[in-house]
Amino acid sequence: MEMVTNDIEAVSSFEIHGIASDSKDQVLITGTGTFQDGTSGLKVFQLTKRSPSEAMNNTGGLSLLYNLQIMNISEQNRPHLEKYTVNIAGDKAIFYGGTDQHQDIKSTIYSLNLSPNLDELQGVVGGGGGGLFGQRNIAPRHAFAFQQIQQETQNEAPEPRFNHSSVVLNGELYIFGGQAFDDILLNDLWRFDISTRVWTRITQPDFKIPGRAHGLATTDQKKLYFSGGTDKDGLVCNDMIVYNPQSDTIQVYKFEPSSEPIHSLFYYWGKVLTSRGRDVLFSNFESEPFLEVTGSNGKIASKSGQDDLKRFFTEMPFPDITFKVEGQEISGHKALLSIRCPHFGRAFSSNMKESYSDVIEIPDIKADVFKGLLEYLYCGKIPKDENLAIGLFEVSEMYLLPDLRNKCEYFLIQSLSLENTTEIILLAQKYGADKLKIAGLQFLNVNRHKLDDADLNRFDKDLLIEIIKFGK
Repeated sequence: MEMVTNDIEAVSSFEIHGIASDSKDQVLITGTGTFQDGTSGLKVFQLTKRSPSEAMNNTGGLSLLYNLQIMNISEQNRPHLEKYTVNIAGDKAIFYGGTDQHQDIKSTIYSLNLSPNLDELQGVVGGGGGGLFGQRNIAPRHAFAFQQIQQETQNEAPEPRFNHSSVVLNGELYIFGGQAFDDILLNDLWRFDISTRVWTRITQPDFKIPGRAHGLATTDQKKLYFSGGTDKDGLVCNDMIVYNPQSDTIQVYKFEPSSEPIHSLFYYWGKVLTSRGRDVLFSNFESEPFLEVTGSNGKIASKSGQDDLKRFFTEMPFPDITFKVEGQEISGHKALLSIRCPHFGRAFSSNMKESYSDVIEIPDIKADVFKGLLEYLYCGKIPKDENLAIGLFEVSEMYLLPDLRNKCEYFLIQSLSLENTTEIILLAQKYGADKLKIAGLQFLNVNRHKLDDADLNRFDKDLLIEIIKFGK
């Protein structure tokens, strides 16, 4: 990812501790750093996406896709924290917990105003240096400032913690789990009303799930979802805790045990998605009482999960990318495709045109083959058609999908016939598919007398020698 800023050049070292985003294409990257001016401590980078017109340079070519700035924060009340969480709530970033420079565990809450204090800005037209938003026309002076939020003490409050998870919904901060004193792992869920500054405990002390650290959290703006993390024995927590604030109810969903850590959790168009290695787990938590699972092996957890995946593929609700293939427009979803396919993942997160365009031309692939590719990526299945399987086998090489190649290879072995054996052997020879090639040669050897000379003439000298040796 390429980003524009002059401020970044001032960074000597930087360690990321927290990332937060909102629905306005804004991302905060927070952590501790040392800068060339000699200052150190908690720093905040603000990443905002540029419009397509802004991303074009003066010559009409693609320039930079993102603005990245170091927020010019007042030293007053600037905390020295690590292992905290950060969320965006309206025009503020909310920091909770963590450890300070003395490794003391904290329960403090800080807010950082993300809207600049215009009264304290010095307008400088045409000046040098990085400005407030990575430009050169405004230079701020203490445009952003931390403020500690005082917490009401008449109610019970959570104990200090770090390596917890948190999320903001409707002006309220929710925290879950984490580590406390003496490395005790917590399993409690709390709510903090940012306006009244009052804590409310949601789970009871006898809540029957393992304590955990390094968990993840997200929201669909109705419910809260907590997943991942490790327990006191260092084992991965293979569950999802769902809290409904409206009904004040909690549900715990279990999914297939795995030693792979859960490394992402987010909400996307009616689905909560989490990824574990190359596996994708998702659910709408409305029509299904469990998590549907699809992974690099393409297997689905249940029949109803298959039906839901198929419906998601066939109906394509709320697509955000359109592929043009042989004059046809085929819709898709960037988030799912980027997780399921390394090729799309790189394309959508790089400086390539695919990362900012909503319409992408797909050359050199037939439309029905590309539809088959999407069916595999969404549903973990391939179409039961030998011609499509041949096309998908070639596509699997282009899109770096070994599991798709294996599925196509197995299907083609079962589909060998007098009409397609020659083509399948040539395909196997081209891509080094030894199992497929051997199966084809076996079929050819048994049925050699039924083949036309024209078919044999398509083989090169080396293949003909292999055929002769194979028949001995």
